Amino acid sequence: MASMNTSSPLPAPRKVDVAVIGSGPGGYEAALLAARTGMQVTLIEKSALGGVCVNWGCIPTKALLRSAEAFDLLRKGEALGLSAREAAFDLAAAVKRSRTVVLKISKGIEYRLRNAGVEVISGEARFCGPNELEVIRDRADNFAVICTIENFDPMGVHTGDSITVAPAMTLTDREYQRM
Repeated sequence: MASMNTSSPLPAPRKVDVAVIGSGPGGYEAALLAARTGMQVTLIEKSALGGVCVNWGCIPTKALLRSAEAFDLLRKGEALGLSAREAAFDLAAAVKRSRTVVLKISKGIEYRLRNAGVEVISGEARFCGPNELEVIRDRADNFAVICTIENFDPMGVHTGDSITVAPAMTLTDREYQRM
């Protein structure tokens, strides 16, 4: 593993109400929910907004499947009363369409987070203590700490397949209904 770069001074620690790690569907929705309650929220994402589901998993896969489904219907068109003489599948065009769909959704997530006042930090979060995170970025084989976040309530760590919700972040039924 690369060594930690300590030559440049660290920015002053940030203090927020909630830090959310990961911007997949669970992460960005948790950040938006917390922001709607008036909390100061920071979301840390190490890759692209929307996480694996939006950028490489569910969404592009479904877009490609939709193109394949349309092609299949076109090939079987005679049974539906349609006539298509030379049906062809253009994989490059289908992939390009799936990337367009992904970009639109990712930009929508970015817009929603920005309008809700959620601070988004690009980097990898690392716990330093129960209520303290460092956010690091890989810079040419050196990891640089770009900020420290202190005194937050860990709402959850959204890893993509499971969510752990901290007991400090529970809402009563009445609070939830106001949102």
